[in-house]
Amino acid sequence: MLDNEPTLGAPSPTSSAPQSTGPVTTDGSCGANHNNAICGNWHLGSCCSMYGFCGNSTSHCGEGCQSGPCSQSPTIPVPEPSPAPPNPHPGSFKIVGDSGVPAMHAALMPNGRVVFLDKVENYTRLKLADGYFAYSSEYDPATNEVVPLSYKTNAFCAGGAFLANGTLLAVGGNGNLSWLDPTVMDGWRGIRYLTRSASDNSSNGANWVEPGHQLDTARWYPSVQTLPDGTIFVASGSLNGLDPAQHANNNPTYEILDQNGITQGHSIPMEILVKSQPYYMYPFIHLLPDGNLFIFVSKSSEIFNFSSNTTIQSLPDLPGEYRTYPNTGTSVLLPLSSSNNWSAEILICGGGAYQDLTSPTDASCGRITPLSSSSSSSKDSNNNNNNNNNNNNNNKTPTWELDSLPQGRTMLDNILLPDGTILFLNGAHVGSQGFGLADDPLLQVLIYEPSAPFGSRWTTGAKSTIPRLYHSIAMLLLDGSVLVAGSNPNEMPVVDDDRSKSDKGNFFQTEFRTERYFPSYFSGSDSSDSSRPGNVLLSTLELYSNHSEFQISFQLPPSTTAAAAASVSAAEEDENENENENNTKPPAPKIQISLHHNGFITHSLHMNQRMLDHPTHEKTQNLQQQKTLRVRMPPTPNLAPPGPYVVYVVVNGVPAVGQMVMVRTGTEAGEDEDEGEGGQRKKGEAGKRLFGKERRSKVRVWGVAGLVGLVGRWL
Repeated sequence: MLDNEPTLGAPSPTSSAPQSTGPVTTDGSCGANHNNAICGNWHLGSCCSMYGFCGNSTSHCGEGCQSGPCSQSPTIPVPEPSPAPPNPHPGSFKIVGDSGVPAMHAALMPNGRVVFLDKVENYTRLKLADGYFAYSSEYDPATNEVVPLSYKTNAFCAGGAFLANGTLLAVGGNGNLSWLDPTVMDGWRGIRYLTRSASDNSSNGANWVEPGHQLDTARWYPSVQTLPDGTIFVASGSLNGLDPAQHANNNPTYEILDQNGITQGHSIPMEILVKSQPYYMYPFIHLLPDGNLFIFVSKSSEIFNFSSNTTIQSLPDLPGEYRTYPNTGTSVLLPLSSSNNWSAEILICGGGAYQDLTSPTDASCGRITPLSSSSSSSKDSNNNNNNNNNNNNNNKTPTWELDSLPQGRTMLDNILLPDGTILFLNGAHVGSQGFGLADDPLLQVLIYEPSAPFGSRWTTGAKSTIPRLYHSIAMLLLDGSVLVAGSNPNEMPVVDDDRSKSDKGNFFQTEFRTERYFPSYFSGSDSSDSSRPGNVLLSTLELYSNHSEFQISFQLPPSTTAAAAASVSAAEEDENENENENNTKPPAPKIQISLHHNGFITHSLHMNQRMLDHPTHEKTQNLQQQKTLRVRMPPTPNLAPPGPYVVYVVVNGVPAVGQMVMVRTGTEAGEDEDEGEGGQRKKGEAGKRLFGKERRSKVRVWGVAGLVGLVGRWL
């Protein structure tokens, strides 16, 4: 094997009746593969799972339980697959370019370009100056050009996040393959940095920097979350890539890196990871508005306080199959909004039964409001930035609302779109994650409307022509389209058409083609739509999560002002004909400001992805095309942790081209700082040229007297 993976395979059959004899475990291992040990009073639980770990979740006490108080009652049934109607505006796909390297990991950089990051391979389409293949690339969506990047340590199945200064961090990985490339070293504890500027192109094309910093412990398949103060939470991972059914191979711990991406030097055991083995890798992690973390792994979830290393609240298990690696579905923090006091909801969809080509996939979804119980929100001790954002404090135990996809699916990607809908794409109907372990690729987009009534949230969109299986990505670009790339379910790239199913791992060739998906708010396959707002200018590039304000100016789309003018004209004619009748006034445009962070994408995890929405409405009709809004930022970095974000102006559901900004914690600026009075914002390179279009780039000074529109606030 060139690249070993931590493979579970299908579980071994166990006897139909739980066993009650054998020695009592001393390390949490149990069952047939561990001398028939029983759990006894093991502190994590008395049930022995089908994989030989002691615990008390449905993964332990449910199907396959080998000993202990195995549940005899049926679990909550999950809904059957539910057909979804076609969306009247399905969007469209267009093949646009080449990624240069297999797109295992990806991130949108502050310069508006995309970085792809792969493992050491025996072939890519790019070479470095030293003659070896490149395993990373920088892709320009404006031109579809790609350039090679080098790194020093193998980034195979890494995790990642942005530092507060906008530098991309990629951590963990796999061993060196010196017979393929002696220039790339062991990446188990690797920490890699990539910096790009939003204001100039001086760093474009620069390689990954690795000054020698390392994680405290080896981590393959780690998850990463930026914390409110800009430190980095790194959790889980394999120590060596060997059998995850053996304790000694696993790293169910977390460590914290400082604001510079340097470890604080302590790997701390994490109970939910320990008891979820072997399904402990690549957990879903979301930062909640109270400053705690939502952690989901296997079928279990909790609210976790990282400062005290305590479980604030254990949440009910999600019914259905496994949801995380190696049967990853997908997890998304739904858009946060000031209109509902920043209530946090999480949606998890898809999954599978076991790691094998024969595994069925799960069509069910679970949606939960984790802070709907006061027991969690009253215990925010991670920081002092809570500011009463303890939403849904109504003493109700959080429960999962169950829904379903049209069919079972694994390896989905989810994209928060600027209009508030969520896109689901990529993946397969059969199998699991791993080399050659999936079939029946699902090509159709699914569109989810979070605010729609239950039972009517899902519709189907356009179909791609390219299978996107293991090691695929999708991400939102500045213009509001979605970049789709990757699919390399092979130990090493397969680039011909020999995909005989007699050769495991060569079912589907390695994909280098990139696509763009154009959502419904595009009238065609480009961004020159008359319904899109334009000429967006911000008063500052630096935004602070401390209730400070900034100003944003933009032009309403021509179609909006034309429709309003026509409506006014018709109303005036009607008034002249009959002054005594009530006349219908033209509707005011619906304007929304969205603050979006893509995060780091790999293996169907969108680490740190989040979006904050603020809907606004004009109270009086104003036909002036130019608008200026005064926007108040969220009150706490619990809602918007530091890093690069994109600001979208959305008018009647249609976004303008996004503007790249840096969000700070608020400690760098006064609480009452107001960028509206004399604040300056020099537009950066990413704002000047996007998708071949020149945009205004001069410094502009704003004053209160210049306001011509409405006032919008993130309250």
